[in-house]
Amino acid sequence: MTAFERIDFDELRAALREINADGWLIYDFHGINPVAPRLVDYRSMVTRRLFVWLPAAGPPTSIVHTIDASRRGVVVHDMAGAA
Repeated sequence: MTAFERIDFDELRAALREINADGWLIYDFHGINPVAPRLVDYRSMVTRRLFVWLPAAGPPTSIVHTIDASRRGVVVHDMAGAA
C-alpha cells in the first residue's frame, strides 16, 4: 500500500478547510521534493514536472508527462476513485 492509498481524504479536506486552503499542490522536478516520491510512489527521478492536486473539495488530480508516466518505476495512480 502506498502513502497515497493511505490518505484519509475526509481528514485531509477537513484540515485544508480549517486553514482556509483550497487544496494541497504537490510538485516535483528532478527529485527536489522528498515527499512526492513517497506519496505518488515513483522510484526513479522524473525528468519532467509532476503535479498532484489534493483539493479541499472534489477528487485528486495528477499531471504527469507521458514520458515519465511510461518510464519504469513511475506509478501513476487512478485518482478518480480516491474522492
